[in-house]
Amino acid sequence: LYDDKLLADMNNVAGIKAAEIAMQYCIDNQIKSLKIYHDYEGIAKWCTGEWKAKKTGTQEYKNFFDSLKGKLNVEFIKVKGHSGDEFNDLADRLAKEAFNLEVTP
Repeated sequence: LYDDKLLADMNNVAGIKAAEIAMQYCIDNQIKSLKIYHDYEGIAKWCTGEWKAKKTGTQEYKNFFDSLKGKLNVEFIKVKGHSGDEFNDLADRLAKEAFNLEVTP
């Protein structure tokens, strides 16, 4: 279960955290390029500045992305949500399952 109070009230928390985790994985493993497939526009648009990050959680997401400039090339690829895309449907299902997990100390 995701336990960040800054993002917990946002509908897009799974997409934001998945993008952050993927980016951090690349940095940790010296991977220089990443393609992020997403169905919610904000995943890309907060990073590119097309949308203003107004909430604390989205501001931190944008700041994290900005901190990676020169270290990681990220390409955002928009896919249509709930359209029968095999991998997007799988990601949605896994996110819902993860959301229902209990946190154990």
